[in-house]
Amino acid sequence: TRSNRRFGVTEGGFLLRAPPFLFYAPRFPTARIAPNFMTRAELIDEMAVEGPLSHKQSDVVVETILDAMKGAIAQGDRVEIRGFGVFSLRLRRPRRARNPRTGEPLVSSERRAAHFKPGKEMKAVLAEMDPGVESPGIDTDDSEA
Repeated sequence: TRSNRRFGVTEGGFLLRAPPFLFYAPRFPTARIAPNFMTRAELIDEMAVEGPLSHKQSDVVVETILDAMKGAIAQGDRVEIRGFGVFSLRLRRPRRARNPRTGEPLVSSERRAAHFKPGKEMKAVLAEMDPGVESPGIDTDDSEA
């Protein structure tokens, strides 16, 4: 029988040997992505389950809030949500870089980037997740000394 030695496939269509490309690691490993994250759809679902709003109403509320935040940040305004954090726009300075293909040095242009600074309550929640770190400025100890 005629066979394709490169992939280990015979005329009968049986795979005798797996092709090598099946064993390559992905270019961007998924281990870098946090195992637990919430998507916009999951946020809408949780709002519909936990609150008095329907799924459609929750969708409209989330879209309205996010659109208002995007618009304010795009205009250069700060968006401050007490207990959560502050979203703002920062200007990134130009920096020296290299073209990876040619090695030619170049200067990137300045650009704007969104920035998030967590609030005190958010920092306290994050500090509880990491037992070795104390939360700054928040006294979580209820006992009086």
